[in-house]
Amino acid sequence: MLELSNRDIEWDATFDGFVPRISERASAAFSADEATIATLLEYLSDPERFVLAHVGLTRISGRPYSVFPSWNGLKIDLAIYAQVSIDHGQRDALIRHWRAWRDQGRP
Repeated sequence: MLELSNRDIEWDATFDGFVPRISERASAAFSADEATIATLLEYLSDPERFVLAHVGLTRISGRPYSVFPSWNGLKIDLAIYAQVSIDHGQRDALIRHWRAWRDQGRP
């Protein structure tokens, strides 16, 4: 997973909300084993990997989530011509969210 980054996630906006397009290599790396989950939790602190980690943990968790106005709590600014901007300042909230999920024993 060392080569994976936020660039492995692209975003589309639909009438229902935001939809991530996940690269094949990232999708293949998202397994529910403890090592992968631990790595993704670490990636949340990295500005170049926190989006990847949030998407991966969302998939692994299997929990329901919203896709608009944010994608499972991730605020996405999708401008004209599909220019995506995601504020790195969201990392702390995402770290708290996923640590709470981990500490609750995960469903």
